[in-house]
Amino acid sequence: MQYQVIIVEDEILSAIYLQKIIEENNDFKVVSIAKNAQEVLNILKKEKIDVIFIDIMLQNNQSGTKLALEIAKKYPEIILVFASAYSEEQMLQDAAKAKAFAYLLKPYRPKEIKATLMLIKERLHPRYEKNRKLYLIEGYYYDFKHERLCKNNQEIPLSKEELALIKLLAKNHTIILDKETILNHLNITNEALRALIYRIRNSTCKALIQNHKRFGYKLATTKS
Repeated sequence: MQYQVIIVEDEILSAIYLQKIIEENNDFKVVSIAKNAQEVLNILKKEKIDVIFIDIMLQNNQSGTKLALEIAKKYPEIILVFASAYSEEQMLQDAAKAKAFAYLLKPYRPKEIKATLMLIKERLHPRYEKNRKLYLIEGYYYDFKHERLCKNNQEIPLSKEELALIKLLAKNHTIILDKETILNHLNITNEALRALIYRIRNSTCKALIQNHKRFGYKLATTKS
């Protein structure tokens, strides 16, 4: 399971550096770098986000603190990590109001970020173990806790190889997973992959696994 992260930062080099450090931990995936509040709110309407690293000063003098307070109100399950080059008392108080999980000072220190990620993982892990489901089209869903594909609370019978493919696609559901990664991860041939997809589609529905030509494959999810 990869936890989904947004970085809210208008300095692109700083954001890319932070992304690099975050993704050294394979449990976390940066799904977007946003420059302003509206970009973040648009993403949250479409994606299930676990963690947001948010700079206090954003593009066009927007307040990251104000955005954080709005996120905390609408999406209390999301973990917020504040970032700033300053540590004034008022900023710390604002972070506390937004129930920020951590407050990182710039320039970023890799050890501090990695330690923060370890603590975040400990906080998030129970949520996924107990409740996490990925809702797919036509009533199908993937149950992360029991590692199975279901519909109407009934498990869909799949072979070990078929289930391994579904699990891999579910863990990476926010991206189009390239074919080479799938082949290497499952240790199968291209022909075997096509056969797996054919059998899964016959057992479920043809649109459950989307084929993005020249790119790879993705599960067809809903916004539930």
